[in-house]
Amino acid sequence: MFTLPSSLLTLYITFLSFQFVQADCECGYTVNSTLYTDLIETDFLHLANITNDTDWQPQNYTVTPALARGPYGKNASLSNVVANPLKSQYDWAGDGVNGGDAGLQLLVRGGVPQDGLIPMAEVATARTDMLYGSFRAGMKVTGTPGTCGAFFWYFNDTQEIDMEFLSAEFNATSQPVNLVLQSPESEGAGFNAANTATFQVHQLNFTPSEGFHEYRFDWSPNAVEFYSDGVLLDTMTSAVPTAPGHITLSHWSNGDPTWSAGPPTADAILTVEYLKGYFNSSDPARQQDWSKRCVSPSAVNATCPVPEVTQAPNGNASANTFFFSLQANQTDNQTVFGSKKKSEGIALETSSTGAFNLQKMRITAIPIFLLPFLASVPTLASKHVPNAAPIPRSLDATLVEPRESVPSPTPTPHIKHLDLRQVAAGVGGAGNVAAPAQPAAQAPAAVAPAAVAAPAAEPNPTDSPTVAAGGAASATPVKSGAIGMGTLTGKIGVVNTKDAKNGAVGNGVGVEVLGILGCWVVGIVVGGGGWMGVGVAG
Repeated sequence: MFTLPSSLLTLYITFLSFQFVQADCECGYTVNSTLYTDLIETDFLHLANITNDTDWQPQNYTVTPALARGPYGKNASLSNVVANPLKSQYDWAGDGVNGGDAGLQLLVRGGVPQDGLIPMAEVATARTDMLYGSFRAGMKVTGTPGTCGAFFWYFNDTQEIDMEFLSAEFNATSQPVNLVLQSPESEGAGFNAANTATFQVHQLNFTPSEGFHEYRFDWSPNAVEFYSDGVLLDTMTSAVPTAPGHITLSHWSNGDPTWSAGPPTADAILTVEYLKGYFNSSDPARQQDWSKRCVSPSAVNATCPVPEVTQAPNGNASANTFFFSLQANQTDNQTVFGSKKKSEGIALETSSTGAFNLQKMRITAIPIFLLPFLASVPTLASKHVPNAAPIPRSLDATLVEPRESVPSPTPTPHIKHLDLRQVAAGVGGAGNVAAPAQPAAQAPAAVAPAAVAAPAAEPNPTDSPTVAAGGAASATPVKSGAIGMGTLTGKIGVVNTKDAKNGAVGNGVGVEVLGILGCWVVGIVVGGGGWMGVGVAG
């Protein structure tokens, strides 16, 4: 009988260090090297019903003329928020199902209102924890005079970031956008920011009512930068907001001749193609979640750069802008388009496009004196385990299907000491679809999540094949590519975890130590995605 010294087993387990990469972009999204932990993305070109999108809350309210600070009041109604998706889900430009430009339509009704309240439209994000970030909207504003189209972030009347379009100002020689930071100074002027340092009128080199364009502002602790189609328009460094808030898309009129003018003589439509925001959260629960899922921002694929829009999003090619939420494995545990849980800050159910896609492992450090021991286990097992079959060179062994359990022929032996006769090994391949390497990023602006601790490894079922250790077919399904414990019958079993879906080949290196069913199991990823697993009953 061969007895494994307990001191060696202690070193064997204690000095193995491992990390998990939960998913691509697990640490967040970078804009100009600034890291943001959270995201909101909405593709309005393919959204059939705004009330089913839990990221957004269509507004219903009325404001008297006095409070609206104009000759007329406002009447925001869901009936003026109209989803008009493209006729084909495969297109990215063209007419919507209701005719006219596809996207989310925000209407200001034409004519003089009988009740003194001009019908208007407004939607706001359900999340109000946005503290610094990069926000962008693909919009086509109305050419009908008498409205204000607004894309803005809001905390209160003295902390607000605005990009506003006054359709009455558009003409053959003037196509302005009003860039505003509302401040205590503008409040003191009756909320007229026109004479403050944080009000700028910027002339655009295109007609905003004739096509879609991306309007964007990047908000950091020290400045707010405004962009149009990727071109910097202005930078403001005073009255920068410091509190968390939310994003609003609004189209309104109060008849004020010095601002919105109106009401319009006919229905005026502002159309939104998409809204994207990459931001830090002020919510402690979201910060804690980030600290758990982000092992190292400098790790490969842990952060993802946000692609820049540098041309107007018109036509099938340019309007097909990039969404992380439409990619596989890039928005794990984010509140993203398509999930009923997103407004609650609950993680999406993870999806799998490869057997090794969601749980990639890498090794941090293994003392060199342990390597001979690890390499000698199969040889020792063949000498001390009766009738043990040799481990084949090929990884194309029997495929163990996931989520199926076949009764083991014998129960797991219960022993008080470590006996090498109870050693079993599993070998397999693991699929991994590698994403492009991402650059290192700075720490999230202003919001500093708590120190990250590596999550404990625990067996979680997936839709991927698993590795059975010990020659028994009844392996507990575990994370993709990990070691599953069967009954240790003294046999060396070999299985294969080559991805049955796409045959992708793993490219990671890693180690996992699992304590399952009273046994220790150690798995090592070797080059090319092969797995060597060793289980020791304890």
